[in-house]
Amino acid sequence: MESTGAVFIRGPELRKRWGAMPCSTFYERLKRGVIPKPEYPFGPDTPYWRIEVIEAHERKAVLQQ
Repeated sequence: MESTGAVFIRGPELRKRWGAMPCSTFYERLKRGVIPKPEYPFGPDTPYWRIEVIEAHERKAVLQQ
């Protein structure tokens, strides 16, 4: 288990954060590499994303517009 104090977010919360993005759109973008890859810090079954990675991804997306 992580001891760095990292904050993780799961896919459903991430999709909600991005305006209730449909599952199919989310996983297609993940497959294409548009969304950062998840981590599995709590076991192999459930993907999580570090909030700092998501925030960096969002800042980069805004700058590219």
